[in-house]
Amino acid sequence: MKKLSSLFLLFLGVLTLNQSCQSKTNSYLNNKTQVEPDQACIDHVLLVDSQLGKIRNEMCEKLSLSFTIDYYTQKLESLPFEDCPITFKEAFLNHIEAWKKAKSVTDDYPKLRGEMHVLFDKIYLTPDSTTFKKLVDDIWSTWSEVENTSKVSVKTEDINP
Repeated sequence: MKKLSSLFLLFLGVLTLNQSCQSKTNSYLNNKTQVEPDQACIDHVLLVDSQLGKIRNEMCEKLSLSFTIDYYTQKLESLPFEDCPITFKEAFLNHIEAWKKAKSVTDDYPKLRGEMHVLFDKIYLTPDSTTFKKLVDDIWSTWSEVENTSKVSVKTEDINP
């Protein structure tokens, strides 16, 4: 019963996040003419990514890391990139792909639960550590490219993978 309650609360949190992201998307669509469309698009994508990242980091306390990565990347792929500069869009899509590739290791640990960074530390102690470290390094390097193409300064503590 306790597990069911926890899953229900997590579900409510995800629904709330969906509403928040939809609200941010509507706000972006309504206000993009007030700022350069490409910068408004970048700002919107980074804002939603930051919100999703916070949920992602905690979601795997109740659900598998691979499920969490799937949820996170699917939400990111659904963002409106059409007004973003092509270099930013390509960098961000590469970042999404880097996250998906991490599942080649996380799929082997479906029962691990905990905050995402704690789970990463646990996987670093397994025989998969070398492979996983390379995959996480790729997440970081693709994020660096996102930052380089974004024209804005982003606090790394807001988006730690």
